[in-house]
Amino acid sequence: MKRLYFTVLCLYMVCTGATATTTEELSANGMSKAPKASTSIHADHKHHTRVGSHGMVLFTDGAELYASHLPLYYSPHDYQLIYTVVSQHKAKLIAYLQAGSTSHSNMVTLLPENFDLNKLVDGERFSIPAQFYKGHFERGGTKWLGKSELIFEKLLLKRRLVKQYKPSHSDDDSVTDELDEKWTSISLGDKYLYIHLIGERPSFDALFIVDDCQTTLENKQGESVPSKAQINEVFSHCGSPVLVYFETQDFAY
Repeated sequence: MKRLYFTVLCLYMVCTGATATTTEELSANGMSKAPKASTSIHADHKHHTRVGSHGMVLFTDGAELYASHLPLYYSPHDYQLIYTVVSQHKAKLIAYLQAGSTSHSNMVTLLPENFDLNKLVDGERFSIPAQFYKGHFERGGTKWLGKSELIFEKLLLKRRLVKQYKPSHSDDDSVTDELDEKWTSISLGDKYLYIHLIGERPSFDALFIVDDCQTTLENKQGESVPSKAQINEVFSHCGSPVLVYFETQDFAY
């Protein structure tokens, strides 16, 4: 019976000129079980969204405001991103951040309304309503200044994290990261921002603002996850070093 069906199908195709040009069409006609060709749809972040709740930590060099995305190892949060930002509360935010700069006591985080993180990955300039918090918004922080428009002005740093997925967050996107340097720096006018490049677990996120570093920063540390005292020692030779952010919990084992 199958041979008869196949013969009739072939005669139909010959008579009508019909052809099956894709593996999907062949399979639909019962002629092939060939697997679908692999695609690179997940090779570029633009092929899928990173819409979600993307928290930021706010910091300042005394002149401008900057926001650093709080990354995680899995999508949609798997990018280190630093932007200059503009807020109507600029003066009040800078004063508060600088008042706690030596004791690291005055942390400010912000939570924009849900948006696609690819807008920041692509370096877009846009505004979005955001809520400021004194402290970490997920760890007991309190709302401050009310919700207001925040402008993401200019992309300063973009870096994809190594993928170390939890099963529930896995997708087909994969990244390898040959990490040689542990720190990178950005010029902020007459100051420099040093950013720790988050590596494989266990690792940490850290931001330092310094006046200058006359000698080469030592990239190799004694511990993969240093204490605050140890990380401050790394920058002890730099001018007026200020640790503006330090996080280990999200990158522990």
